[in-house]
Amino acid sequence: MFKVKFRIKNYRCFGDVPQEFELNEGVTALLGTNNSGKSATLKLFYELRELWHTLQNYSQFDSFVRAGNHRIYFHALNVLDQHEIFNHFTGRPIEIDIIFQNIIFKILINKDGGDIYANFRSFFVDDADITFYGFTSPTMAVLSKEGKGRESFDMAPLFGLFNILGRVVYIPAYRNLINVGGLENYYDVRIGESFIKNWNEWQNGNIKSNNAAIGKVIKNIRDLFGYFELNISASQDSKTIKFTVDEKPYSLEELGSGLPQFVLVFATVALREPVPSFVFIDEPESNLHPSLQIKFINSLGAFASNGIVFSTHSLGLARIANYEYSVVRSANETKIRPFVRTENFAALLGELGFNAYRDIGYDKILLVEGPSDASVFQELLKRWGKDARVVILVLGGSTMINGRNGALLAELTRFGVEICCWIDSEKKSSSSSLEEDRKRFEEECTKLRIKIGISERRAIENYFPEYAIRAVAGGSISALEPYEKLKPEAHWPKANDWKIAMEMKKDDLDGTDLGAFLNSI
Repeated sequence: MFKVKFRIKNYRCFGDVPQEFELNEGVTALLGTNNSGKSATLKLFYELRELWHTLQNYSQFDSFVRAGNHRIYFHALNVLDQHEIFNHFTGRPIEIDIIFQNIIFKILINKDGGDIYANFRSFFVDDADITFYGFTSPTMAVLSKEGKGRESFDMAPLFGLFNILGRVVYIPAYRNLINVGGLENYYDVRIGESFIKNWNEWQNGNIKSNNAAIGKVIKNIRDLFGYFELNISASQDSKTIKFTVDEKPYSLEELGSGLPQFVLVFATVALREPVPSFVFIDEPESNLHPSLQIKFINSLGAFASNGIVFSTHSLGLARIANYEYSVVRSANETKIRPFVRTENFAALLGELGFNAYRDIGYDKILLVEGPSDASVFQELLKRWGKDARVVILVLGGSTMINGRNGALLAELTRFGVEICCWIDSEKKSSSSSLEEDRKRFEEECTKLRIKIGISERRAIENYFPEYAIRAVAGGSISALEPYEKLKPEAHWPKANDWKIAMEMKKDDLDGTDLGAFLNSI
């Protein structure tokens, strides 16, 4: 399971008080108001990408760590005044601590005239201060821990981390096919006529992988919008994009900004070489109806090998994330904290714009245990043709699945729509009894006339077929036995559940209680 923590000081809106942010596989949300520092958090990884690329090279790394005051000069991407990335109030060097597995790697970024450079600060392994003696091969190094004797150390995981950081893609909040000030690129997004010419080349050129990627983009958009037919092509003069939706032609101007931004974003990540590790996107809810926002995030994740990080104003959208942070501006600096959820479903439905959902045909609410389950059910509901009728809410695990939250569940009954719920049984065998908390939760749901399904198998992962697992997790991973517990180190991380669900077919669940539940809602 990929996980790395960053401790940041004096970068843009971050001041002298170090702020911590963790990058994990799956979906991460940064929740905050305008100008709180959400975009700056995302831009950190994009702007320093040239530095991450340099640190992947073992000879550069060797000089950086061993040569004392060795400087790596680099260019902060898309920044005209390189000094702009330093905190305006402190003026001090940027400090970044990278905490990964058993390693702490510390970097200092400073100014030299109009340029910027990085210095090595310190290197810790197993909490011991390291003296670094160089490489015996491109990945094996020699070091000593606090002077206690030299030993070999495998640097491949750290170089792998820098490779992942070097493949991050940043999508800004402004997403439009029209040129921005005559530019061809806006951060990592190609725009305007440059984008249109590239689309034509990708779609009609001789590189089959590009042709297939464009086909995947069009299929994803077609499925998201529920079209029977969708064609997207460049005009003959490559000045604009033409759309045919269910046999009816549309110009770019007729479609507003919703559909075109899907084209722009999906093409940006689908055609990226190498494959993006993480997609960082600002305000994915912009110009999208609430019913499309969650689908947009889930579909975008299919093009990233590790995950999605997005900033948002919307509490409702942030709830789909596996990890949530609040970003707050206070006393001239930004503070990042893990977001503590408040389980108020009525307020949450208001935040999600539930009345807007009802206006276009959504008539059910489905409660699921956690964020990864929400993404799985979003994919499964597509197979049943019900994803445009069901709003999914996350319960939040064991904090809600007990017999003590009837009043919170009762809030939902006031909306006058059918409420369904699916939870894992967590059974260890076919003869195991349901845990008391889950029994009481079932009783509470029954009392409130909430249709509840409790898995006959241990959990949602125990329904995944082997072919779908192997398509995502690799050729040697087998399907779980009905009561086998998912072990991320031996099987796959839970954050990849939705990718496996994306590979599944409807008939994979024929004859199962999960299939019957999906038929019934």
